[in-house]
Amino acid sequence: MLMEVIPQNMISPLLDGNTLQLIFMGVCIGLVLLMLGERASAVTEFTEQANSVVQFMMEIFGKGIPLFVFVSLFSLIITDILDGIGGVVKGILLCMAVCVVWPLLYALAASVKLRVSFPLLLRKLLPTYLIGLTTASSSAALSTNLETCEKRLGISSKITGFGVPLGQVVFKTGGAMGFLMMALGLAENYKVAVTLPWTVTAVLITGILAVAAVPVPGGYIPCYTVLLAQLGLPEEAIALAIAANVILDFFMTSCGLSCLQSELALVSRKLGLLDMELLRKEL
Repeated sequence: MLMEVIPQNMISPLLDGNTLQLIFMGVCIGLVLLMLGERASAVTEFTEQANSVVQFMMEIFGKGIPLFVFVSLFSLIITDILDGIGGVVKGILLCMAVCVVWPLLYALAASVKLRVSFPLLLRKLLPTYLIGLTTASSSAALSTNLETCEKRLGISSKITGFGVPLGQVVFKTGGAMGFLMMALGLAENYKVAVTLPWTVTAVLITGILAVAAVPVPGGYIPCYTVLLAQLGLPEEAIALAIAANVILDFFMTSCGLSCLQSELALVSRKLGLLDMELLRKEL
């Protein structure tokens, strides 16, 4: 699997839609652009504009997800595939539970290390969490996230200006756990053996895919194809995974946003860029 990450040429990953190879190429090209600096400013600007276009298109496609899910579920019902999907239901419930409990544990650890009231910290984290839970979009929560980090948590703008946008793209604890729980549920449903190598591969793949997912509603959907292929799950499982993602996307997004805020507070404390008085100030 690791050897297949390196493509033989720059065209085949685009034609085949190999996500891992595309990520590898993106990292390499990004490092080259950083090294060239101003000499590649035109390419950098084009890349940023192309990224904006792709995100806008993903938001438009995201509006059609309910119709796609309805058609998928209807197809499942009329073909009697809904018999015996207990494993998928378990995966959904387990993912929802983990995505609710994990931010609480993360905030509890942060409150202990920062010596701040746990209920107070939860109240300050709540607005961003609710936006993620109701929109399933970290992009929609960006402004609230920045405001909460600077004006409620006392994190310096030197940290938030860089950490929040980057963290919302790569720090997706909720996405990684959601993928893993769904993989376990699908494995049980389709009688796939969960061995130690399978588990290690699942943890590695889910972590990579969580970073690769686009931070917009429905951004996790393209990742399920890679997840199923790498873990030996049947192709027909994609319908169940996408249907479950409609629910899980909200919980995974809100989990990642809340954990990111707690992590940024801890990092800024280590760097001496945290206003403790503002952090401990009542709302």
